[in-house]
Amino acid sequence: MLIAIVGGLVCTYFYDISPSNAIRMDEFRTELTQKEAEANKTTEDFKQIIIHSSVDSLIHYPIRGNDISYYVFNKNNLVFWTDNQLDITNISSSEFPVWQFEQLPNAYCLVRSNTFDDIKIISVIKIKNNYP
Repeated sequence: MLIAIVGGLVCTYFYDISPSNAIRMDEFRTELTQKEAEANKTTEDFKQIIIHSSVDSLIHYPIRGNDISYYVFNKNNLVFWTDNQLDITNISSSEFPVWQFEQLPNAYCLVRSNTFDDIKIISVIKIKNNYP
């Protein structure tokens, strides 16, 4: 009986403190806004590098490892990518100039594309891994 009571008290304690581990939405929004701004800047930098040099010059651009991936297509052919962990096969080939939520086969992400000439740059911000 004593073991059951102690077990119940321990479970109650952990249940009571569990909300403190919940996601703080204001911090999440702030971080997501910062990542969107960083991705927008990097996409614009990529565009300028491609215009003034070539897609091959993107290899020298310093990419921070912060769950933002970039994919560059030339005439619908993938010619440069910064990450090979996300499965982007489900991303639509249509234009989406504003951030939109996408469920990829292995992650939940925000996705945005920027198109000029025959070049499309897709920015992907990973929110959460999805391992069904």
